[in-house]
Amino acid sequence: MPIDRHAVVTRHNIELNDVGHRLAIGNGEFCFGADGTGLQTFTGNTMSHWAWHSFPLPDGWTKDKVPASGTFQEGRNKGGDDFPQGTEAIRTWMMDNPHKINLGRLRLCRGNGTELAAQDIVGLSRKLDLWSGAQVSTYQVDGQPVRVETCVHPELDMVAVKIESPLLAKGEIEVTLDFPYPTLAREPWVGDFAGPNRPNHKMEFSRKGVRRADFRRTLDETIYNAGFEWSEGCELAVPGGSLPPKKLEIVKAEYGTDGKWADVTAKIASAVEGDRVFLRVDFSTMAADPAPGVAKRLKAVYMLDGTEVNTEVADNNDLSIQSSGHSNAYRLVSKGVKSVEFSLAFAAEPVKPELPGFAVAKDASVKRWESFWKSGGAIDLSESKDPRWKELERRIVLSQYQMAAQSAGDWPSAEIGLMALDRWHSQFHMEMVWWHLAHYALWDRWDMADKALGCYKRFAPKARELAEQLGYKGLKWQKSVGPECRTAPWHGNQVLLWKQPHPIFFAELDYRLKPTRATLDKWADIVQGTAEHMADYTTRDEKTGIYSLIPAMPPSEQGITKDTVFDLAYWRWGLDKAQEWRTRLGLPREAKWDEVRSYLAPLPVVDGLFVHSAEWHDTYTTRAWEHPDPAGVLGMLPPIDGVDAAVARRTVQKIWDVWAWDKCWGWDFPWMAMAAARTGQQKMAVDALLKNSPKNEYPADGINGGWYLPGNGGLLYAVAMMAAGWSESPDKNAPGFPDDGSWVVKWEGLKKAP
Repeated sequence: MPIDRHAVVTRHNIELNDVGHRLAIGNGEFCFGADGTGLQTFTGNTMSHWAWHSFPLPDGWTKDKVPASGTFQEGRNKGGDDFPQGTEAIRTWMMDNPHKINLGRLRLCRGNGTELAAQDIVGLSRKLDLWSGAQVSTYQVDGQPVRVETCVHPELDMVAVKIESPLLAKGEIEVTLDFPYPTLAREPWVGDFAGPNRPNHKMEFSRKGVRRADFRRTLDETIYNAGFEWSEGCELAVPGGSLPPKKLEIVKAEYGTDGKWADVTAKIASAVEGDRVFLRVDFSTMAADPAPGVAKRLKAVYMLDGTEVNTEVADNNDLSIQSSGHSNAYRLVSKGVKSVEFSLAFAAEPVKPELPGFAVAKDASVKRWESFWKSGGAIDLSESKDPRWKELERRIVLSQYQMAAQSAGDWPSAEIGLMALDRWHSQFHMEMVWWHLAHYALWDRWDMADKALGCYKRFAPKARELAEQLGYKGLKWQKSVGPECRTAPWHGNQVLLWKQPHPIFFAELDYRLKPTRATLDKWADIVQGTAEHMADYTTRDEKTGIYSLIPAMPPSEQGITKDTVFDLAYWRWGLDKAQEWRTRLGLPREAKWDEVRSYLAPLPVVDGLFVHSAEWHDTYTTRAWEHPDPAGVLGMLPPIDGVDAAVARRTVQKIWDVWAWDKCWGWDFPWMAMAAARTGQQKMAVDALLKNSPKNEYPADGINGGWYLPGNGGLLYAVAMMAAGWSESPDKNAPGFPDDGSWVVKWEGLKKAP
């Protein structure tokens, strides 16, 4: 009997009656972060995968002096990527740019645009209906009801909203729209909404008819457009004047870490302008360095109109305190009607002349999400006896929603998706692309990954230039990167190796779904260039003939060493698969690849267990934290010649017993589940997915850790593999789950993992 998909999905609708918690409402390319009011009254951002910005270059630097590769290094790797003296300013600039931007903000305000306070929102009831993709919030303001329904159009970068309240007709509440200048501040909104005019910040505003306004925004070299349409009975009031300023007082500010703190109260207070302060947090701007060479943070206490607030800001991020009592907002004002509808769309080019109204947008959203849930794979765990079934099923359903809402666009996703900026300013990490997109193959939704995977062709010219600059052949894939293809500077950029074979894995996933000549041709150059670099990166010992990976930083990023265990396994698999790809194309094998593959260093084993690297034998003592690298050898990867299955099984058990699971990341748990399933330890596989750890929490919105989408993507890959199986799995239903009757796994539409 087919799974009742509607029942599976809707029993996990998100009900979150926290006015300050944003929920992602998106179409994969564009996302509107809505707080409890249904708008962005207290928090939330509007972001798209295409919307990026860069600050002007630092003084003394011109574009021709900026390394297009992201590094000044010349010649093959000997260690980490260090920048020469005198390049600190451009290093910081390349780390900060490009960054995602907040396109605009919609808020519910009192009459004349004055702010609401969180305590003004009473009796909040808020639900995000997964089947339709729409959020409905109902609450009271001043004892009067307010109902707000919010959705995103499936094909346009557009949010549509309907608000109903008698307060509208009285002019006691209204909607404000304003736009920020980009900053690296992350909360409660991204951007500076109250800042002064800037030389390269220009707004062009025009009206088209009585119910349409268009905006063209110039932010340094970034230009984008917005279109705003509203229902009859409203008018748009343009900015003018200013609201009474709020008093801002810095009470105490300290900069440092781990007991080493400098008092910077006077420094922060001197930067206050009226009711706002905006300041970069680093040892230079703080004029203090109590812990040289160590990451620090700012702790501050301030009063804003008599309200005490505590805040913390990490190094290389922005302290942004600002009252929203500035009238740079456009106000949508009701002229006696109790119901208001509007649509707000964004685009790199001018927005289309007529926007869909709320009803049309909602209907399109319903059709899109209904089609999504009815297509691809599905899993129903409701007949299981294990009481944890509902929580695991909730994580599965909400992970599907969040990835489809935020991580299915023209570019790979940032780890935080389209909700805000993360510490890497929402650039994407090429080692994390696997965790964002590989699951779509197993859930038979490959079209949702295919667009973003075009990044490899777009990055290829710069990847070849990077390889050549460093004295290598082939395509050396970037690390932290945006659409400009330049890798952001970081010590481990060139030696973090496990991002390199990923495109071969993606090519294989694609071919398993569509084993055609067109698929082979699509990936041929990428596979060839990737493997060419893999073979050339190795270093041959002239005495033994052994090829080693040196220098190498493992996935756990615990330092730089040689012959890291997961990378050696991935190199074996990747070179084998690249040769197979050539055979499929009717091409001869590459002799160099075969030589490297045959004499590649053995996977390091100590006391019958895989260890981090040939040099690090303390894997299960001092290094039993961060990513458990040895688990991936026979987990994410299928069986490989040179990988002993018995050693792999013992290794997985040892990791499970001794690892510091509170010092891991969200994808480590599905990484472990894959390994446990492949090594025949099914109970451990389920336990890993549900392991009690701060890094394995899935709060009400279903996002791993509240922000970390790689955990969601990893969970989807692992659970699909456990349900549908893998290439070498036993021929039975749900081979990755215990077969003792505690789990009843009904699934359909899934594909086997390699």
